[in-house]
Amino acid sequence: MKFSATLIEQARHLWRWLRSRDAVTFLLFVLFATILWYGHALGSVRNGILHVRVTYTHLPDDIALETPLPSALEVEVRDAGSRLRTYRHNPPVLEFSLAGQLQGEEGDIRISAESIRRSLSDLLQGTSKLQRVTPEQITAHYYRQAEKTVPVTMDCEAQPAPQQQLAAPVRVTPATVRIFGSKAVLDTIHTLRTEPVLLTAVADTVRIPAALLVPAAVRAEVTHVQIEAVAERFTEKRLRVPVTATDVPEGEQLHLFPNEVTAIARVGLSHYSELKETDFRVTCAYPAPGDSTLQARVTCTNPNATHIRIEPNLLEFLIQQ
Repeated sequence: MKFSATLIEQARHLWRWLRSRDAVTFLLFVLFATILWYGHALGSVRNGILHVRVTYTHLPDDIALETPLPSALEVEVRDAGSRLRTYRHNPPVLEFSLAGQLQGEEGDIRISAESIRRSLSDLLQGTSKLQRVTPEQITAHYYRQAEKTVPVTMDCEAQPAPQQQLAAPVRVTPATVRIFGSKAVLDTIHTLRTEPVLLTAVADTVRIPAALLVPAAVRAEVTHVQIEAVAERFTEKRLRVPVTATDVPEGEQLHLFPNEVTAIARVGLSHYSELKETDFRVTCAYPAPGDSTLQARVTCTNPNATHIRIEPNLLEFLIQQ
C-alpha cells in the first residue's frame, strides 16, 4: 500500500510539472527543433544506397548460364534526402534485352559498365548524380541445350465426398512440358511425374498445384503443373432393357421369362438425361443341359454410368423347336 501511494504521489508531481509554463515551453521547443531537423534532412544533399532490380528479356528457354545473371544492382546516388526517400519507396527497375547477344551454340553475355550507367541515368531524375554501381558490368557464359517434349504423369489419388462421384477423370495441365539438357540425358527421360497428391472429400471442382519431379542436370520450362478433380452429386437411374439370347441353334426359339430386365446405374446429375436404354445390352447364353435358369449379363457403352447391375439377373426359359 505504501508503494502504491508513492507512485500516485509521483504521478501527481509529474502532472503539476507538465502543467507549469516552463515544461510546456520546453516541449514546444523540442517539437519545433524536431520539425526543423527533419526538414533539413529532407532538403540536404547526401549519398544514399539503392538496390535496383534488374530484369532480362529475350532469354530463350533452351539457353543455360554457367553463372546466374544478377537480379539487382547496388547503386550509390547523390541527391536531396527527399529524392532518396522517393527512390527507396518506389525503387526503379532496370531492363536489359539479350536479343542481340545470343548468336550461336555458346558464347558470352556482356553488358558494359557504360551501358549500365547510361540506362540508370535514364531512370533517375536529373538532380541525381550517379556515384557508384556494383557490379560495374554484367557478364555470363551461355550455351544452348537440347530440347524434348515429354508427357506429364500424375501421381494422384482423388477420393470423392459422400454422395459424390468424380464427374470426369482427374486431369493435369499442361499435359506435356518441354525439358532441356544434354541429348544423352534427355534420351533416357520419357515422362515427368508429379509429386504424390492425395485429394480427399472432393465435393466440387478442386485445382491444386503439384511440383514436377525433374531429374538432376535437366531443366523444365515449368516447375509446377495444375491438377484438377471435378466431383458432383450422383443418383441412380433405372431403365427397362430387353434381353437378347445368344448362340441359339438354327430352327429353335428360346423364350425368356421375363424378356426385359431393369438396368440400374449410378450416374452424375449432369449426365442423368444422357443415359438411354440403348446404352445397355443385356444378353444370356443358350442353356446347357441341366440348366433350369439362365444368367443375364449387362454391358454399357456410356462411360458416365458406373456400378451397373440388373434386376432380375436370373431368367427362366422355354425352348421351342
